[in-house]
Amino acid sequence: MNRWKASAIHLLISFCVVGTITGLIYFLWFPHALIRIAGMDRLLVTMLCVDIVAGPLLTLIVFKINDLRQTRRDLAVIGLLQAAFMGYALHTAWISRPVFLVWSVDQMYLLYANDLDAEDLAQAKAPGADDLSWFGPRLFAVTLPKEHEAKAAIFTDLIVRQKALERLPVHYGLYAGQRDRILKAAEPAVPASLPKWQSATSLASAIAETGRPADDLRLVPIQSARGASMLLIDARTGEPVRTLAPPPAH
Repeated sequence: MNRWKASAIHLLISFCVVGTITGLIYFLWFPHALIRIAGMDRLLVTMLCVDIVAGPLLTLIVFKINDLRQTRRDLAVIGLLQAAFMGYALHTAWISRPVFLVWSVDQMYLLYANDLDAEDLAQAKAPGADDLSWFGPRLFAVTLPKEHEAKAAIFTDLIVRQKALERLPVHYGLYAGQRDRILKAAEPAVPASLPKWQSATSLASAIAETGRPADDLRLVPIQSARGASMLLIDARTGEPVRTLAPPPAH
C-alpha cells in the first residue's frame, strides 16, 4: 500500500463517519430546515473540514511504506486527534441542541438546551415540557390565562425575573390547542407578507422545497438566539413545514 491509497482509505472512512453524524444532526435535530437559523451549519462545516480534510492529508504526509511501525504510531496519533476533535464538536452540538419549538404571542421561537434552566423545566405542566428533548424540538404554544389580573401578574413576574415568556415552560400548553390563534396570526405565503429584510427568492425556494402549492401554506416569523427568519406552516393544521433561508449576515 502506498501513501495515496492509505490517504484515500482514510478519506473514505472519515467521510462515512462524519457524513453519518452530520446527517443525523441535520435530519434528527433540525426538521423543517431549522438549521438555517441555528448557526449549526458553521460547526458542521468546520467538523467536515477538519475531520475529512486534515486527517487524510496528515496520513498522506506521514505515511512511510519503509517504516510501518512509525507509520502505525503516527496514524494512531492522527486518529486520536480526530476523535478528540469529533468528541468536542459533538459535545458543543449536544449542549446547544434544539429542544423546543414554541409559539409565543405572535411568532415562533426555536429554543436550545442552553436557553433553559433546570428550575424552570421543573415547573412545567404540559406533557414533555419538563425535560430537554434528545431527538429534535418538541412543539408547544404559550398559553396564558384569560383573566386580566392573572395575565398582569405573569408579565410582572417576567420583568422581575428578566426572562422571556417563551423560556418559561410553566406557561407551555399543547400546540394544537392554540391552532386557531396561530393560523389567525399567520400571513399568506406570498412576497407581500415578507418583512423588508426577507427576499422573495427565499420564499419561492422554500415553497418549491415543500412540493406544495402556496395556497396550502402560511407564513409566521421564527426567531432563535442565533438568527431569525420566516417559517412556512400548514394552512389547515398550523404544523411547521419549512424555514426560509435568512438573508446573509453582513
